[in-house]
Amino acid sequence: MKFMNHMRRLPIFALLIIGALLFLNNNLAAQYSQTTHPGTTGYEQNSSTVSYSDMLLYDATHPDTDPKNPLNPMKHNIPESEFNHSEIPPIPNYGTDNTKSKTLSKRMKSSNIASPTPDTIFAGLTQSGQIIPPDIFCAVGPNHILQTFNTQVKITSKTGVQSQAPVSLTSFWSSLGGGMSCFDPKCVYDPYTNRYIVTALSLNAAQTVSYLLIGASATNDPTGTWHLFRILIDATGANWLDYPELGFNKNWIVVNGNLFNNASGAFAEDQIFIFNKANILAGTNAQHTLISGLTSNFCICPAFTYDATMNDLFCLETADGPSAAVTLFKISGTPTAPVFSTVTSYTGTIPWENNGSATGADTGPQSGTTHKIAVGDDRISSCVYRNNYLWFAHNAYLPVGNPTRVSVAWWQVDTVGNIIQNNLIDDATAIDTNYVYPSVAVNQANDMVVGYSMLASNMHPSCAFSYRGAADAINTMRNPYMYKGGTAYYYQTLGGPKNRWGDYSATCVDPSDNQTFFTLQEYCTGNTLWNTEFAKIYQCNVPPPAPIMGPSDACTSGTTLFYVNPAPWATSYTWTITGTGWSGSSTTDSIYITAGTGSAVLKVTVNNPCGSSIADSITITANASPITVSPGTITYDSALCQGTIVWFKTTPISGITDYVWTIVAGTGWAGTSTVDSIPLFVGSTSLTLTVAGVNGCGAGPAAARPNMVPRPIYTSNFSINNASPVQGQQITATYTGNAPINATYNWTYPLGTATPGGTVQGPQHIYWTTIGQRHVSLTVYDSGCTSIINTHSLTVGLSGIHELKATALNIQVYPNPSDGNFYLDFKDVKHEELTIELIDLLGQVVYHEAVLPPLSSFTKTIHVGTLPAGIYWLNIKGQGTTFTDKIFIK
Repeated sequence: MKFMNHMRRLPIFALLIIGALLFLNNNLAAQYSQTTHPGTTGYEQNSSTVSYSDMLLYDATHPDTDPKNPLNPMKHNIPESEFNHSEIPPIPNYGTDNTKSKTLSKRMKSSNIASPTPDTIFAGLTQSGQIIPPDIFCAVGPNHILQTFNTQVKITSKTGVQSQAPVSLTSFWSSLGGGMSCFDPKCVYDPYTNRYIVTALSLNAAQTVSYLLIGASATNDPTGTWHLFRILIDATGANWLDYPELGFNKNWIVVNGNLFNNASGAFAEDQIFIFNKANILAGTNAQHTLISGLTSNFCICPAFTYDATMNDLFCLETADGPSAAVTLFKISGTPTAPVFSTVTSYTGTIPWENNGSATGADTGPQSGTTHKIAVGDDRISSCVYRNNYLWFAHNAYLPVGNPTRVSVAWWQVDTVGNIIQNNLIDDATAIDTNYVYPSVAVNQANDMVVGYSMLASNMHPSCAFSYRGAADAINTMRNPYMYKGGTAYYYQTLGGPKNRWGDYSATCVDPSDNQTFFTLQEYCTGNTLWNTEFAKIYQCNVPPPAPIMGPSDACTSGTTLFYVNPAPWATSYTWTITGTGWSGSSTTDSIYITAGTGSAVLKVTVNNPCGSSIADSITITANASPITVSPGTITYDSALCQGTIVWFKTTPISGITDYVWTIVAGTGWAGTSTVDSIPLFVGSTSLTLTVAGVNGCGAGPAAARPNMVPRPIYTSNFSINNASPVQGQQITATYTGNAPINATYNWTYPLGTATPGGTVQGPQHIYWTTIGQRHVSLTVYDSGCTSIINTHSLTVGLSGIHELKATALNIQVYPNPSDGNFYLDFKDVKHEELTIELIDLLGQVVYHEAVLPPLSSFTKTIHVGTLPAGIYWLNIKGQGTTFTDKIFIK
């Protein structure tokens, strides 16, 4: 397999990166089997194909769907920022080690350039009735803007002119069955299928049965026909779904949601619905794969994928703010058989707090009142994949340890664990200026807009955005632009615990030109009403210079190729060549040059409607002689382990400008390079490799290294027979992989004792004398080849204590997790003394109280807010009866 033709089109540093990425991708691929989350197949409960005019008719004839009717305050005013990420165990970094210094001052860069003035601003939906929060979102298509709110669905032109009368959110979904309260809508325009995609949640009239709603327009006209579907969340009615996160790519529409218990309000798990997009768009069915059981995750955000060919759909979750940690997930596979996997983690440069208040109090300041605004937690609610990178933003409470403000943390990352940019929209000098509920969009040219609400003690809630041009300095964002100022303070609780604002906003790119931005944000007017306003932003940026790639000499006997990497949004390229007898002409990103005599200077500028870049230039020398000798011996310096990357190199020869590496034989081997070394992914059969030197006149004779035999990497799979032992209780770890018995087995079991131990296969019999979270890991070594590490986690409990969960004693514990203040509901207990104890993971009793039940059923309040955050055992004992449960304190 020869690489000469396409090697000449890639710069050397890019080829080296490709080699590294091959290594990372193949190693990651090998780990997906260790981190894949299983799913189950499901379908819709109801479906309909309905016109927008039918929705309008329903809205006019059903006053019970008027947006003035609020949702159930219990659910509608759920304080959705109460989940504490400290309850989530840290996610291991499966990718490259990208740990960086967390020195905040080093990264507080600003371009000190003004963001562009909007082309126009115009009104979005205004508050009508008493629903909070508005949950504003929008999607821009070729001719319309679709706006979705907790109150209504509104369709306008791209200048804000109303296309049809708006309908209530419930009327929009009414064809799926009456009696629903709908909330948390989101939408997006898919420019590759020319459809609007919508999602929302609903509850039945009794507020006990929860549904996920999903649909798509039949054409690019949202005032026409819609295909809508309803999915039942829990047939028992025990749980309800909240806060959908929407994403799409060419294969799937993905909705993530948080599951809560109806009775207690406790968080249960994160759930991901992966829909076959083709079926939704055709109105056929809502076949989906449900990923459930994600009890340690919260608000996983799938990406809007602006790539017509990308098979994978990436998702992101903030894992732990004080550690600056974000986790990356991936959906791969086929439209009907998707696979959801944990991929890697990112460690950013700027730590943040996940929440602004340990008590859950509102923290957003505003002028004219002492009432503060609920500004949410650090969840990611806006994520875009474009031009091979992921871009996202989220709230970041600063500084760590004692937050005084909310800033926007924004990121650009690749999909294998590397951070390209990570910085803040922040004013550290104005300690109470808050930038909240951000949304991010990136256009075809890699320009970015982040929209948000702006809050401060000296202003009313206002609409703002920040802009970044693709050529701006790395890690910088232009200054905030407030495009709609508030005129009154905001205070609306509807009897709930929060002065709700948000819970998200929308920023998107016009698909008609892939350049113009629209952002929709909230502000406040008289009578403490929320209102929304659009800003349309178009900034024509001159392209940056494009470095010329090609050899430093050109052969006099033919033509030589030179090129630049294609520049986003470029319309043409201007090439010039100066030198005696030299010639060449092109308006594209490449040019063939005919050599003259002596030397010549080749220049290129990149053009677009805004102007031309600064010229890049190189000097080329005429060369009449091809290479006549072959490179030196091909060597490598590590074991040839299947599935790894091994570097091969040759001795450099004078006069060579490029090297042509050729895999003559070898199944599964891959890699490219134009320098004197090459990273190769090790395949499954023996390799014969050659390399030849090249100058402007062609390739010389090749050096060869034949019959290099790879070795297999054995798997490190093993099973354990008990994931919840008690102190001193032995578990058995049994190897289930494919390595020979005489391989080296590196078992690790911190704080434990194993028999036989050592580096043998086992089975290994392991026990711990201390309680807590424990791990067993295995790595297999053989002939210089090392397996991927495999880890099983387990919890060692107190000897003799088991989780009885209200078998002998009927007790309900809530909320759990809590801030240290929680309730015990006793049902049908005897009139006998009960002992209540909290035990930490070291086995120490940290709380003790004796209680004599006043009644057979009563509620007891426990106050232990001074205890450190962590996991505790709650142990309640009567005469011959015991109740034990795990308590999580944030």
